Amino acid sequence: MTEVHKPRHDIFISYSRKDEEIAKRLNSGLQARGVRTLLDQKDIEPGSFFEKDIFSLLRTSKCYGILLTPNSLTSKWVSREYEYARDLHDRGEMRIIPLLFDTVDLPAGLSSHSVIDFRNKDRWAANLNSLTFPGITGKHLDVWFVNYDWSKPWALLETRLMREHGALTIIKGDILREWRNGQLANSSDTSTRVVAAVDLFGRPGGDEWRIQESVRFLFELRKSTRAKPNEVVFVLFHDRASMKANEKTLSSYLEPAKIDRLRFYFYIDKTLGIDELNADIDATWIKVFQELMKMER
Repeated sequence: MTEVHKPRHDIFISYSRKDEEIAKRLNSGLQARGVRTLLDQKDIEPGSFFEKDIFSLLRTSKCYGILLTPNSLTSKWVSREYEYARDLHDRGEMRIIPLLFDTVDLPAGLSSHSVIDFRNKDRWAANLNSLTFPGITGKHLDVWFVNYDWSKPWALLETRLMREHGALTIIKGDILREWRNGQLANSSDTSTRVVAAVDLFGRPGGDEWRIQESVRFLFELRKSTRAKPNEVVFVLFHDRASMKANEKTLSSYLEPAKIDRLRFYFYIDKTLGIDELNADIDATWIKVFQELMKMER
């Protein structure tokens, strides 16, 4: 039986030396999201035979990302890397992702692939996220809003994720009630990752059952997907004052150790002011992507 090796790198970044500054920025942005990148000569030992080693390293990558600029389209070296990647792609061993950084005519071979357009600088973070999900991973990302209540903090979270982070699929029905009634399709689809943003305490003045069921939702869904290809990542989206105020209620049906574990989920304090909340969302979303990519290993 042939042994299957997992790729050591998620993406090989191919670029013209004239575009090195762009390539390094792209590389840094992906690494911040937990992506294992290979930026040409970075991992090549001094004195090694360059061409042999670069093609050897290219074979260790899951994807080939080519920076499309006038410089790269006239680079003989980029052309050779692309032809090598194309051969791997045709054998089903590599995904090719064109990255458009300038207005150019796409070569016929590249036009058949899904292109990520980086020309709009205002969508930098969103494009990096799209390059990761579904680009590199091949998986779509769904965001569940659990106990969504149409309040301003939720609206800010939704707007920020859509405009700045490229979240295309946000589901905000009464997910908790659907789950409680057995109507929620668990994320058994391994082609989709789920991030669940959960307000443990639900709507202001809401029923106590919602608090209890919110916590059950967290622990039971985590247990059913833990360490599986469809593992769910949770972000707690509530205020710390509510956590403190409801600690007695929580302790009535949770062991103290489980209450403490709630503090270790990713956390966004929805009572922050607009600027602070947006900054908190941005920082947390980077951590979420790091966790998602860790799970992809």
